[in-house]
Amino acid sequence: MGTAEPYFRPIDNPLIIFAHASWLLLQTLLAIVLHRFSFTLGHPSGDEAGADIEIETFQSFVIRPRVVGETRTSLPLTIHRLE
Repeated sequence: MGTAEPYFRPIDNPLIIFAHASWLLLQTLLAIVLHRFSFTLGHPSGDEAGADIEIETFQSFVIRPRVVGETRTSLPLTIHRLE
């Protein structure tokens, strides 16, 4: 029998370790934002604040949201900081 070749473990690759750390950082930041802010559908000012807004899917190269009756793709969100 010959000598055993060392096997490659993906965790030994520094780029994989960096990718895992980046993914954990992204998840942490997303959790913080979702817990500290409130998101509601609607324009922050004007007549449409609090009005029922209907959203439809618009497909070009990818599927994106669009307010029914408008030509541009958008998803109007009002963001409030929670205390």
